[in-house]
Amino acid sequence: MIQSETTVSVLTEPTGTYELRNLKPGSYTVSVYKVGYQVASQAVTLKAAATEQRNFQLSPLASAAVNKLIKNAIASQGEVRGVVRTRTGTPIANASIEVRSAGRPFLIARALTNSRGEYALRLAEGGYDLKARQQSFQDDNNRVSVRAGGATRADFELRQTRISTAGTVAGTAIRLP
Repeated sequence: MIQSETTVSVLTEPTGTYELRNLKPGSYTVSVYKVGYQVASQAVTLKAAATEQRNFQLSPLASAAVNKLIKNAIASQGEVRGVVRTRTGTPIANASIEVRSAGRPFLIARALTNSRGEYALRLAEGGYDLKARQQSFQDDNNRVSVRAGGATRADFELRQTRISTAGTVAGTAIRLP
């Protein structure tokens, strides 16, 4: 899943299913795309604590030139997969994986982990700096090299930050007659 201020993207499961979690109530446009197919979009209005379902059927593009470009683009990509866990091995859902070209400051992609702490990204061949983030945890970093047609594994272990629950309660007790 890739998320920015205005966009959330997820990879489907092998069965074609997808899930977007923890979205705020409001209006959204869900767009689905696959290389070599036409983009399909549907409007969705989410209400608080509600679930909406949208199914899509994609139509293949009918251009030989476009299909050739797509095949070449896919051939130059590789995959990065991994799991984000706590120090005790518990998966962390909805952790953000930020992707930057190695040594560069600009964010180029973002993914969110699923309920099992898993994420997957398709990236062009090259070197990347990955950062895993989740509220209440310290960030963790990995540098990976992606090879065309290859698969790279990058797991993360996040340490929980200390949460202070100490406080002071002050008041005055008045005895009533």
